[in-house]
Amino acid sequence: MSKFYGYSVDENMIICDAMTLPNATTKDSSNMVFVGNSAALVEIRVYANTDINIASADSFSIELETYDSDSSANAAPPYYNNSSGWESDAHFYLLYKDSSDDDLLFKAGDLITAMAVPEGLLKSRGYLQLKFTASADVSAQKVDAFAHVLV
Repeated sequence: MSKFYGYSVDENMIICDAMTLPNATTKDSSNMVFVGNSAALVEIRVYANTDINIASADSFSIELETYDSDSSANAAPPYYNNSSGWESDAHFYLLYKDSSDDDLLFKAGDLITAMAVPEGLLKSRGYLQLKFTASADVSAQKVDAFAHVLV
Protein backbone atom coordinates (compact mmCIF):
# COMPACT_ATOMS: atom_id res chain seq x y z
CA MET A 1 0.00 0.00 0.00
CA SER A 2 1.14 3.51 -0.85
CA LYS A 3 -0.02 6.75 0.66
CA PHE A 4 -1.57 8.75 -2.15
CA TYR A 5 -3.16 12.10 -1.22
CA GLY A 6 -4.07 10.74 2.22
CA TYR A 7 -5.47 7.45 0.86
CA SER A 8 -3.91 4.04 1.36
CA VAL A 9 -3.82 2.79 -2.22
CA ASP A 10 -2.80 -0.64 -3.48
CA GLU A 11 0.02 -0.03 -5.96
CA ASN A 12 -1.86 -2.14 -8.53
CA MET A 13 -4.65 0.47 -8.44
CA ILE A 14 -2.49 3.45 -9.44
CA ILE A 15 -3.71 4.56 -12.85
CA CYS A 16 -0.92 7.10 -13.31
CA ASP A 17 1.78 8.65 -11.14
CA ALA A 18 3.27 11.99 -12.25
CA MET A 19 2.12 11.31 -15.83
CA THR A 20 2.65 14.13 -18.30
CA LEU A 21 -0.44 15.35 -20.09
CA PRO A 22 -0.67 15.16 -23.91
CA ASN A 23 0.79 17.50 -26.51
CA ALA A 24 -2.32 18.48 -28.53
CA THR A 25 -3.43 14.87 -28.86
CA THR A 26 -4.89 11.95 -26.91
CA LYS A 27 -2.92 9.96 -24.35
CA ASP A 28 -3.85 6.87 -22.34
CA SER A 29 -2.99 6.68 -18.67
CA SER A 30 0.31 5.02 -17.78
CA ASN A 31 -1.40 1.99 -16.26
CA MET A 32 -4.48 -0.10 -16.81
CA VAL A 33 -5.90 -1.32 -13.50
CA PHE A 34 -7.98 -4.38 -12.70
CA VAL A 35 -10.96 -3.54 -10.50
CA GLY A 36 -12.74 -6.85 -10.94
CA ASN A 37 -16.06 -7.63 -12.46
CA SER A 38 -18.12 -7.83 -9.31
CA ALA A 39 -20.81 -5.42 -8.22
CA ALA A 40 -18.32 -3.53 -6.02
CA LEU A 41 -18.43 0.25 -6.08
CA VAL A 42 -15.16 1.67 -7.45
CA GLU A 43 -14.04 5.28 -7.06
CA ILE A 44 -11.59 7.01 -9.40
CA ARG A 45 -9.69 10.10 -8.18
CA VAL A 46 -7.51 12.38 -10.34
CA TYR A 47 -5.16 14.96 -8.81
CA ALA A 48 -2.90 17.71 -10.18
CA ASN A 49 0.72 16.60 -9.65
CA THR A 50 1.89 20.02 -10.89
CA ASP A 51 0.00 23.26 -11.43
CA ILE A 52 -2.48 22.73 -14.29
CA ASN A 53 -3.54 25.53 -16.62
CA ILE A 54 -5.82 24.84 -19.58
CA ALA A 55 -6.44 28.13 -21.40
CA SER A 56 -9.95 29.28 -22.23
CA ALA A 57 -9.40 28.78 -25.99
CA ASP A 58 -8.40 25.13 -25.49
CA SER A 59 -10.31 21.92 -24.85
CA PHE A 60 -9.40 19.17 -22.38
CA SER A 61 -11.08 15.97 -21.26
CA ILE A 62 -10.59 12.93 -19.06
CA GLU A 63 -12.53 9.90 -20.26
CA LEU A 64 -13.07 6.49 -18.65
CA GLU A 65 -12.31 3.48 -20.84
CA THR A 66 -13.01 -0.13 -19.89
CA TYR A 67 -11.53 -3.40 -21.11
CA ASP A 68 -12.21 -7.09 -20.87
CA SER A 69 -8.47 -7.87 -20.74
CA ASP A 70 -5.29 -5.93 -20.06
CA SER A 71 -4.79 -5.04 -23.73
CA SER A 72 -5.50 -1.60 -25.13
CA ALA A 73 -6.85 -3.30 -28.27
CA ASN A 74 -9.98 -4.14 -26.24
CA ALA A 75 -10.96 -0.56 -25.35
CA ALA A 76 -14.65 0.16 -25.10
CA PRO A 77 -16.86 2.80 -23.54
CA PRO A 78 -18.25 1.54 -20.22
CA TYR A 79 -21.91 1.48 -21.18
CA TYR A 80 -23.97 -1.66 -21.54
CA ASN A 81 -27.40 -1.77 -23.15
CA ASN A 82 -29.38 -4.88 -22.23
CA SER A 83 -30.95 -5.14 -25.68
CA SER A 84 -27.90 -4.53 -27.88
CA GLY A 85 -24.83 -5.15 -25.68
CA TRP A 86 -21.85 -2.82 -25.37
CA GLU A 87 -22.46 0.70 -26.66
CA SER A 88 -19.67 1.86 -28.96
CA ASP A 89 -20.87 5.45 -29.38
CA ALA A 90 -21.24 6.44 -25.73
CA HIS A 91 -18.52 8.18 -23.71
CA PHE A 92 -18.13 8.54 -19.96
CA TYR A 93 -16.24 11.72 -19.08
CA LEU A 94 -14.83 12.44 -15.64
CA LEU A 95 -14.09 15.97 -16.86
CA TYR A 96 -14.91 17.78 -20.09
CA LYS A 97 -13.87 21.35 -20.95
CA ASP A 98 -14.40 22.84 -24.39
CA SER A 99 -12.98 25.97 -25.98
CA SER A 100 -15.98 28.08 -24.96
CA ASP A 101 -15.26 27.52 -21.24
CA ASP A 102 -13.07 29.77 -19.10
CA ASP A 103 -9.54 28.80 -18.05
CA LEU A 104 -9.27 25.56 -16.09
CA LEU A 105 -6.80 26.04 -13.23
CA PHE A 106 -5.57 23.67 -10.52
CA LYS A 107 -2.69 23.98 -8.06
CA ALA A 108 -0.39 21.02 -7.45
CA GLY A 109 -2.16 18.66 -5.05
CA ASP A 110 -5.67 19.82 -5.98
CA LEU A 111 -8.34 17.24 -6.68
CA ILE A 112 -9.24 17.60 -10.38
CA THR A 113 -12.13 15.15 -10.39
CA ALA A 114 -13.50 12.12 -8.56
CA MET A 115 -16.14 9.69 -9.64
CA ALA A 116 -17.73 6.62 -8.16
CA VAL A 117 -18.29 4.11 -10.93
CA PRO A 118 -21.86 2.88 -10.34
CA GLU A 119 -22.40 -0.75 -9.38
CA GLY A 120 -22.61 -3.03 -12.37
CA LEU A 121 -21.44 -0.40 -14.86
CA LEU A 122 -18.25 -2.32 -15.58
CA LYS A 123 -20.21 -5.55 -16.16
CA SER A 124 -17.71 -8.12 -17.38
CA ARG A 125 -15.06 -5.54 -18.23
CA GLY A 126 -12.91 -5.56 -15.12
CA TYR A 127 -10.04 -3.42 -16.43
CA LEU A 128 -10.04 0.35 -16.73
CA GLN A 129 -7.82 3.23 -17.72
CA LEU A 130 -8.23 6.93 -18.39
CA LYS A 131 -7.86 8.72 -21.70
CA PHE A 132 -6.63 12.33 -21.57
CA THR A 133 -7.30 14.57 -24.59
CA ALA A 134 -6.00 18.12 -25.06
CA SER A 135 -6.20 20.54 -27.98
CA ALA A 136 -3.00 22.32 -26.91
CA ASP A 137 0.43 21.31 -25.66
CA VAL A 138 0.03 20.68 -21.92
CA SER A 139 2.86 18.14 -21.75
CA ALA A 140 4.75 20.16 -19.11
CA GLN A 141 1.89 19.49 -16.68
CA LYS A 142 1.39 16.24 -14.75
CA VAL A 143 -1.43 14.31 -13.08
CA ASP A 144 -1.86 11.41 -10.65
CA ALA A 145 -4.84 9.08 -10.63
CA PHE A 146 -5.91 5.97 -8.76
CA ALA A 147 -8.88 3.70 -8.29
CA HIS A 148 -10.07 2.07 -5.09
CA VAL A 149 -12.97 -0.06 -4.02
CA LEU A 150 -15.40 1.68 -1.69
CA VAL A 151 -16.68 -0.46 1.15
